[in-house]
Amino acid sequence: MIRRFLSQIDPLTRRNFNLDFLSAGVFGLYAGLLMPFIVVIGIRLGASNLAVGLLSAAPCAASLLSFHWASVSQDRPKLPFVVWPNIIGQGLIVLVAFVASPWPYTAIIIAFWLITSVPSAPYAGLMEAIYPADYRGRLLGYVRTAMAFCQLIAVFVAGPILDALGYRIAFPIAAGLGVLSSVIFARVKEPASDSPRGYRRTGLVSQMRLLKEDRAFALWELGFFIFGVGNLSLAPLYPIFQVKYLGLSNAQVGIVAALWAAAWMVAYPVWGSLVDRRGPGKAIIASVVLFGACGLSYFFGQSLPAVLLASVFSGVGEAAIDIGWMNECMKLAPGRVSLYSGVHLTLLGVRGTIGPLLGSALAPLLGLTNAILVGALVLLLGLAPMLLALKREDREGRRVPGGNHSLRPSAV
Repeated sequence: MIRRFLSQIDPLTRRNFNLDFLSAGVFGLYAGLLMPFIVVIGIRLGASNLAVGLLSAAPCAASLLSFHWASVSQDRPKLPFVVWPNIIGQGLIVLVAFVASPWPYTAIIIAFWLITSVPSAPYAGLMEAIYPADYRGRLLGYVRTAMAFCQLIAVFVAGPILDALGYRIAFPIAAGLGVLSSVIFARVKEPASDSPRGYRRTGLVSQMRLLKEDRAFALWELGFFIFGVGNLSLAPLYPIFQVKYLGLSNAQVGIVAALWAAAWMVAYPVWGSLVDRRGPGKAIIASVVLFGACGLSYFFGQSLPAVLLASVFSGVGEAAIDIGWMNECMKLAPGRVSLYSGVHLTLLGVRGTIGPLLGSALAPLLGLTNAILVGALVLLLGLAPMLLALKREDREGRRVPGGNHSLRPSAV
């Protein structure tokens, strides 16, 4: 199916896709061995609620500097900003082999996230450059499917590997796979930019003016802020619930992660096709509903089957919001995607710092399950500004760039 689709696109795009596809597969192995267990290992090392909150907040809090990297990378080749920070950050994980207490472990993980957050804003601009708009959603969907398939394989074996060998061996193996993925991706050829110059913004204040200049973007960001605070408040609560409330083993945590990866893998091509045909906004709205359903499953089910169902909701929702928001930025600001992504990711850093620490603080006050319910209800409130943003876009006549969609899904 993919080969038939690729036969209809130009050779450079096809070459870049093949490299991206291979790199994503290796990245999936790296992510499956590492990501589901970062917080779990911290808990097993004796991390306090504060340390668990910091471990959960770190991926998003690291995005606080995204405005800077968006500015620096604007009007420049994006590939170096994507490749080198990933190589350095992924290699840093090797250092966990030398620690056995929670705070040194937490410090290494925070440094890892700070470095690997650098590519986030430039990456969106790079995807805009290497994949034509008419079928970008499907190409990104196929790449993420490869990543999810390999991550699914990895998480099935990650739990037993951790139980047998420990994180001091498993995590460095993951680090090596992450570096290999970045080395493969470094061979992608980035086309020379033909965007008009003059968009470059040098500071946070000037970039944040985009929120005043583009009211639809401002509404999206308001919705994301409410949604993000609620959803990210759940980030430290889910692993605590799994490890301390249900007493799951590493192998069982691996099964939960595997089901998430399976749902993620199946959902990506579906969302990619939907984004190409109907636009990205509907995918984002659906993702918020799915994340809400995830939290409610934990609250009402309070059992392993409920956690497994929640993983399905989360995996499908993660695929929708990932591919949906990147394409929404391209719809809002053709040629300025890195700047819009930089603002979005900087605000993600704010809510990503508030949310997990808030969740860690609420759990002892309200009880673990009640704190999960509060987070789920708050994130669903983010739907209101997002729906207003969609209506405003329709009034302004904004469409997906390049949207004649000459390659229909039926041709795939």
